[in-house]
Amino acid sequence: MTHTLMHKDLEVAEVTLDASGMITNIGKVISKNHLPVDIVHDGFMERSRLSKWWEQRCIPASRSGIRNLLDQLDICCPSVLLSRSLGLSLSDQYWIRPSEIDLDWHDVNFFENPFSDDVGDLLFGNTLTKGEIDLSSPDNTSEGNLKKRWKIIDGERILLKSGNDPHRFEVFNEVIASSLMDRLGIVHTKYDLLWIGDGPCCSCKDFITPSTDLVTAYHIQRMQKRPNNRSVYDHYVKCCSDIDIDIIPSLDRMIVVDYLMLNHDRHMNNFGLIRDVKTLEWLGPAPIFDTGSSLGHDRITSMMSSSLYAVPKPFAKSFDESLDLVSSFDWINLDSLEGFPDEIDTFLADTRGYIDDLRRKTTVNLLSDRIRSLKNHLRS
Repeated sequence: MTHTLMHKDLEVAEVTLDASGMITNIGKVISKNHLPVDIVHDGFMERSRLSKWWEQRCIPASRSGIRNLLDQLDICCPSVLLSRSLGLSLSDQYWIRPSEIDLDWHDVNFFENPFSDDVGDLLFGNTLTKGEIDLSSPDNTSEGNLKKRWKIIDGERILLKSGNDPHRFEVFNEVIASSLMDRLGIVHTKYDLLWIGDGPCCSCKDFITPSTDLVTAYHIQRMQKRPNNRSVYDHYVKCCSDIDIDIIPSLDRMIVVDYLMLNHDRHMNNFGLIRDVKTLEWLGPAPIFDTGSSLGHDRITSMMSSSLYAVPKPFAKSFDESLDLVSSFDWINLDSLEGFPDEIDTFLADTRGYIDDLRRKTTVNLLSDRIRSLKNHLRS
């Protein structure tokens, strides 16, 4: 089936999708500059890169709850969901318009229009009893393995994210990381604790608007080939520098936060840049988000301290080595961290049984150790 790849209300290229919803062919290119940033390589547009970009918009097959969703809909793979919802997202303004249907972005986008709760309900394990299920939802283009969904609450687009049983510690870690960055004065996406039924979720507002795109570091660093003798860190810095973005201060802060939180899942798809949709101007780094995979979240309590040996991503082989990449610590006010472990102790004392006393105390001690290690590093 033939579609037009759109960037908000601008036609970008003609594409063909197969029965599974994947892009199999690129026809006429209408606006080369508005193609996703890493599709044009060495002056040539690569269909495989566009197909890969489109595939990455799908809910990953490893997402918790995806099997329940696909079974209920009798659908073979997540890419079918992607094409049926026009690829619309709350992270950027790209979508596909079927050639035989006259659609306008202002009538279909999720920033200005309501969307269905059906997909989110199914992802969270609910069974729908009504007949036809409405697939018009930004949940079809959300990344990551944890259960998550978008909701409109008091007119705001809010992302709700759950965690892995039994502790669902990722949820609490997002709130802890938000409190940490509040104290350090770091620009970030604020996460709040929200209880849905008896289960904890974290919630955050969408930091993308109808006028902006989030372009992840994965796509930024693919804008040019990385030489074998250039590190991943240096390559990303150069790619940003070449589009007039000084990314180093933002990376300094992200690396320090991940060091303090022992975040072992800072991959190239959960940080990046924000771009103006119309002018294509690069506006700067995205606020720090997605710091839940931290503080030994996936370990039994007796093994949490062994998280010190976890490998950070994506720039270094150890957390201590990652600090060597920080260009300046002048922005850190260590006095702002006084009392932070006590604050988290109070926060984790009321988790309705998800975090027991031993795990709470272990977490607080781990945070205290990380702060102490940072202070020692700065002194040395």
